[in-house]
Amino acid sequence: FTVTVEIPGTSLPVDGVRANSPHITIATDAVEGKVLPSSISETQAVGAFSVRNLTFDSFVQAGTSTAITLRLEADMGLQEGDTISLLLTDFARTGAAASAPVGSSPQYAIGDASWNAMLSLLTFPVNNTIPAQTRVEVTVFRDFGLVLPVYGIRSDTEMIQISAVAENGHVPSTAIQDVQ
Repeated sequence: FTVTVEIPGTSLPVDGVRANSPHITIATDAVEGKVLPSSISETQAVGAFSVRNLTFDSFVQAGTSTAITLRLEADMGLQEGDTISLLLTDFARTGAAASAPVGSSPQYAIGDASWNAMLSLLTFPVNNTIPAQTRVEVTVFRDFGLVLPVYGIRSDTEMIQISAVAENGHVPSTAIQDVQ
């Protein structure tokens, strides 16, 4: 059976939850008898990125094309078929191709990027397994045609967010920690 408990003010750990984690327990001190902490046998995975950084070309101006470099570290392993997405509110794109190659480290971990103009979403499919806590760097080259918003971007912006659809735990849309 399923029990849903909603407790105001509670939230997931910042580093996510691994599937079937033994660290999630249930206990009670009921009048009819105590139940000591016992691991819950099945838990849903929730991913997290502990490093989230986005940089642009040096000396780039608002309203112009730029390369972007995304640096991240996932707290869960990423597998072929998983996707990482960047919400780039008010960005535009001048390029016509549906997708374009990117540079990545580890090499070939991420092979290309695709742009959805309706959603302002830049998506990176994962090509190869990336172990948990691996620093990943992805560069979308200037010729991809990403254009910065005409009014620029603040470094503490909420308009740039990262998310992931991953076998080892989805990452809900989360603001990038550091935008330069």
